[in-house]
Amino acid sequence: MGARGAPDARRAGGPSRGLIFLAFLLLLLGLGSPSASAHAYLMSSNPPDGATLESGPAELRLGFSEHVVLGATRISVVDGAGHHVPVTGVRIVTEDPADTEEPAEIVGHLPVLHHGSYRVTWQTLSSDDLHRTSGLLVFGVGTKVDAAARQESPPAPDQAGLDALLLLGLAAALGAPLGRRVLAPIPGSVDVRRALTVLGRTGALLALATALLFPLLEGIADAGLGIMTTGSYGLRWSVREVGLALLLTHHLRPPRRHRRAFLVAGAGLAAVGHALLGHAAAGSGWDPVRVGATAAHLLAALAWAGSVGCLAVALLTARFRAGLPVVPVRSALRQFAVPAAGCVSVAAVTGVYLASDVVVSLDSVVDTIYGRSLLLKLALASAVAVLACVNHRRLRGPRDLDVPLRTVLAEAVGLVLVLGATAFLVSGQPANQDRLVDAGPSPTHGQIARDVGALAETVKVRPNRPGAAVVLVDVFDTRRPAPGQVSAVSVRLGRGAPALATPLGDGHWSLAVPELAPGPLPVRVTVTESGAVPVTGHYDWVVGPAADTPAVHLSRAPISSALRAGSVVLGLLLAMGWSVAIRRSRRGRSPRPVPTREETVFGVEAGDAEVGGRVP
Repeated sequence: MGARGAPDARRAGGPSRGLIFLAFLLLLLGLGSPSASAHAYLMSSNPPDGATLESGPAELRLGFSEHVVLGATRISVVDGAGHHVPVTGVRIVTEDPADTEEPAEIVGHLPVLHHGSYRVTWQTLSSDDLHRTSGLLVFGVGTKVDAAARQESPPAPDQAGLDALLLLGLAAALGAPLGRRVLAPIPGSVDVRRALTVLGRTGALLALATALLFPLLEGIADAGLGIMTTGSYGLRWSVREVGLALLLTHHLRPPRRHRRAFLVAGAGLAAVGHALLGHAAAGSGWDPVRVGATAAHLLAALAWAGSVGCLAVALLTARFRAGLPVVPVRSALRQFAVPAAGCVSVAAVTGVYLASDVVVSLDSVVDTIYGRSLLLKLALASAVAVLACVNHRRLRGPRDLDVPLRTVLAEAVGLVLVLGATAFLVSGQPANQDRLVDAGPSPTHGQIARDVGALAETVKVRPNRPGAAVVLVDVFDTRRPAPGQVSAVSVRLGRGAPALATPLGDGHWSLAVPELAPGPLPVRVTVTESGAVPVTGHYDWVVGPAADTPAVHLSRAPISSALRAGSVVLGLLLAMGWSVAIRRSRRGRSPRPVPTREETVFGVEAGDAEVGGRVP
């Protein structure tokens, strides 16, 4: 693998600069910043899903993880009889109305609601990436209802389709130059290389046209042209467009001295621009390290898929039209192993690192559309990697002297399917919501009983989940006779202000709480008896998850840190493997002898033979 010859005395003494840079980059990736959200998914609602209210709310509030386009937001409220309830005065509420990338809340006025159940469906468009999301919730007025449970917004088929076309075109635009380079030394390959030129040019044109259509079909129809200028979407979209235009210029055959510059600049800008429009740059606090890792992952995966696909097209063209000799083709394809292995290495390391921000637990992998799609992509990529190893062994083996056309085609088809799964993931909602990970202590069950001085106290919260709740406190003086009566009970939750509880009689007290958040909730109860000093007790309560949180199947323990550490370990192992392979290559090992026989041109006789591993 790689060039054979005498070792380079100047470089054989230590690791190359590239390996040192790779190790530093992997360490930087492992120390990446916390995750960013992606797409505008529902974070909260008032009324909450599954809530039972005594009276109808005056307004409906939907809190989203990102800023949304008001003109593209649709809200429908239907009562139990199927009648539509009008939602008027719909508006966006944010901390900074001028910032179009911060989380936002949609608020709408409701008429007087009578007793019954109500179903709310919504659909909106993220102003950050122009991806649509939708969902539903149910609440009751004087009627008990079951929560609809927060549903994951599946990717829209048209968005996923556009993303798939864009990735397919970009893969062809990146793979065709490498395919031409691999086949250049083969005699009589002019026609095949011309076919690759047309394929690369078509792919670049397809990617550019698809990227131009995306905002026209997805955002401008609902949000207007202002979406391209009011936020950063227009700038990020322009970066990708400039890169795709440079790629197309490269395939239009500019002067030879500028072709490589057009290819490198175009590929880099297209990958960075695509990363800026995806999950890596969601929200205002996007992570530049994650954007760089996403761009590297895209370039590696697309170059691998595109080059294999272009080589498969070249082999088919050679079989049915050009008639290339087998031995030179096998020799050229063997040289493709080095760049292909490099692409696979980069894609694997960056893929594991990027997964740390889109799946947060094992349950998020198996319980969500996004997680299961990620598993499917991993299975497809693993199968393609196995096929690549089979092709590599067949090309280097001394017995099989034919070109492995079928397995190369199978590898190309598999990589196209991987691109389709990638487009589906890019258009989907990552499985990184808080409800899919449990990083805190277990919820408190039952009640907490404690003796505070001479007082026997019990504290409990009902219902013990986010939303409206009641804190119940029982206070009994164990002394007989008691020196005085309990005159007041004050309850302080977390860092909030103390509030007086309402007496229920016989030592029972209650305090209504309008909103609770999941997780630890320190409770401080201060009891005042007539003629005595107030006594304070401290209770470590833990509020349970929301009612629509799915049941635990495997584990909800966080796995993001483990994935980031795994990417670093994998990268270091691959760097060590590359270092060993490079050193072995520099030692100039003798090539494996190849038995001579009359070769065929995909079934047609040819006079070329391989001597000593070299093509005459």
